[in-house]
Amino acid sequence: MRIFFTGVFSRRLDGRTLAFRFEGGTILDEETGSEWNALGEAVAGELEGKRLEPVVSIDHFWFSWTAFRSETRVYEPQNER
Repeated sequence: MRIFFTGVFSRRLDGRTLAFRFEGGTILDEETGSEWNALGEAVAGELEGKRLEPVVSIDHFWFSWTAFRSETRVYEPQNER
């Protein structure tokens, strides 16, 4: 059995906005190359030990969301195919 969880975090940290990428199973920030886990904590690199601030979010099943918000479109980056 697989268990999935999601977390939503602010990209702002110490006065700057971070950009993230997923590479080889690892979440990295573009600015420092620090490695992040799914809990919003830097686990390696320059920012190791820093934590992103959680943002309140709601995790929905797609079928229930689209039933009430049929205008919603799913974003899929073209360069990741």
